[in-house]
Amino acid sequence: MARLLALGAVFLGLVIAGVLVLMAARAGDSEHVVDPAQGGADSVLADGSFIPVADVEGNERLTVAEELRFDTLVIAAPSETKVCVRSFIDPVPPGCDGIVARSLPDGVTWDDSSPDGTSWAWLEVLVSWPPVDGSVDVLAVEPAARPEPERRPHPTPEGCATASDDAPSARAPQFPDELAAGVVGTYRSDEGVWVVLVDGDPAAHQQASDVGVCVLESALSPSEFRGVMSSMLQLYTDPTLAVVQAYGPVLDGRVVVVTLVADQRVAEAVAAATELPDAVLLLERSSPL
Repeated sequence: MARLLALGAVFLGLVIAGVLVLMAARAGDSEHVVDPAQGGADSVLADGSFIPVADVEGNERLTVAEELRFDTLVIAAPSETKVCVRSFIDPVPPGCDGIVARSLPDGVTWDDSSPDGTSWAWLEVLVSWPPVDGSVDVLAVEPAARPEPERRPHPTPEGCATASDDAPSARAPQFPDELAAGVVGTYRSDEGVWVVLVDGDPAAHQQASDVGVCVLESALSPSEFRGVMSSMLQLYTDPTLAVVQAYGPVLDGRVVVVTLVADQRVAEAVAAATELPDAVLLLERSSPL
């Protein structure tokens, strides 16, 4: 009888554990995409979609795009035509990191040209996607003005007060050497609040900081953040991922990766590049600027 009771207790424990795991999984599933209309600190990052990289499976938004439309610079050189995705330079002729265009529609109107036979224009392009062998077909173009550079969103995390009259000046918070080593990152939020992310208990940093500074425990240690950031910068070497920029830390210490299309192909590449994919947030943008 004692053995049966013991076995019953073990079985009941396993059932309870299973239920908790399912509840946790369902909670995670509900956070695949944050709706900006619902508010919250994370949602202010959403230009069009905001996707935690860890949530790849089961997310209908993370399908592979078949076509992609965005405003950008197209450079037609004698050797190849390039659709720009990043790193614009303005000399004549201009240059950029971009994707090779296998074909262009007839009748493209160019903004300018150089004596070496290179032409370029700011265009709204519709391209085939994803790239095949590093190149795309440009299916349609429309004239477009050069877009204004978009700001990098720096949201105020939940738990931080918004800026007030006692907020600090534009000077970043300073800490003594023994505390500075524990700072993962510092940024000024879009609402004007200095946010300091630290490794471990934030109490000492908060006590030593200026009035109006919000100090939070970071989800990543300094070494973890540097590792994730380095991994994301490596994605720049593949223009076909259309990564526009990577920056951080924001919110609770995570890294933001901005891309022209946050589809499953890009999400899987980001997740494969780091052992901490849940520390990376994908942000989709309609222009590489």
